[in-house]
Amino acid sequence: MFLEFISHAFALDFQWIAELVLGNLHWVALLAAYAFIMHNGKKWFWQFIFLVGGLWIFLDIAGLWGIALFPIMLFLMFSIALEFFEEGNWIARHKTGVVWVSFFGLSFLYTLFWAG
Repeated sequence: MFLEFISHAFALDFQWIAELVLGNLHWVALLAAYAFIMHNGKKWFWQFIFLVGGLWIFLDIAGLWGIALFPIMLFLMFSIALEFFEEGNWIARHKTGVVWVSFFGLSFLYTLFWAG
């Protein structure tokens, strides 16, 4: 997706870029809100661009390697939620353990129920 976007950007194919943005408006809004909240409104646009670029590069590499992305995306959603709810409680003290257990637990559930 990243290389496809770069090729369309260099070709000045604004119609394709507009279709991409407007077709995925919910993701644009969600990732922009995440970048805004995580960086306290400072330079959020550049953080949003780096976040989207990083996700696209990760998805391209994972697609080339043939990695199943479902457990990784579940883990990513759980980790983002964990960032919001960690202040001053048990999760904040044991965050590393919670992340490791959740990653292996989600991978096990994916393997048990969805992997063929």
